[in-house]
Amino acid sequence: MDSTTQILTALILLTALALTVITTQFARRRRDLYPVRAIAGYETVPLLIGQAVEAGRRIQVSSGAAGIGGTSTALALASYEVLYQIAGRAAASGVPPLAVAGDSTALPLLMGAIRRAYREVDRLNRTTPTAARWVPAASLALYAGLVADIGDERVSGAVYVGDFSAAIALPLEAIARRRGTSIAGSTTLEGQAVAYAMADAPLIGEELFVAGAYLGDSAAARAGLITLDVLRWLVIAALLGGTLLALRDPLTRALGG
Repeated sequence: MDSTTQILTALILLTALALTVITTQFARRRRDLYPVRAIAGYETVPLLIGQAVEAGRRIQVSSGAAGIGGTSTALALASYEVLYQIAGRAAASGVPPLAVAGDSTALPLLMGAIRRAYREVDRLNRTTPTAARWVPAASLALYAGLVADIGDERVSGAVYVGDFSAAIALPLEAIARRRGTSIAGSTTLEGQAVAYAMADAPLIGEELFVAGAYLGDSAAARAGLITLDVLRWLVIAALLGGTLLALRDPLTRALGG
């Protein structure tokens, strides 16, 4: 990494930190200060939970091949947040969500999300050791396990946020056949393409990481979302500015000629 890249990276990190600290203070005082854009995936969560509670069925949540300690750590933490928010809302049904991890390091993380959510609503005794399970992500084992659980555990809806291949089509098809609701997003191109085409409400790109801001009540999470939006517009402005500067001389010569 050359010195210019290092300087730019440091500036971006410092800008992000400063924006997060400042916007957190405003978000604590007024939640409506910055209107957030609608995301269909998170707007569908109340419908998905309502269907599960009404029918007394389970919601399947999977992080795919995402795990702790590697490049997918942030993605595993995003899956944790999604599961925590869903589990807290589904606790009234007495039937905990079914969490499926494709990486063994994510298993205690997902179980911890369910236990934390149920503890906060004083229903910890209603969780079970089988609320989270591990199915190896190798080959098609994970997707076969997801499909099997949809039938065996009477799943009414599914949320897939993590690292998935194109084989995510298998559980999405199984949910659709049961007329259930699905929300899905993946960091892999092929998995994202299938999720966009087949899920009832796909999550795209950075939408995977903002569940806390949309489903929770954390000022810090909302501040992070605002920071993300501001940085996005700054990057767009920088790209447009660079393009205009690059075209300035050719346009000047063309107009002058």
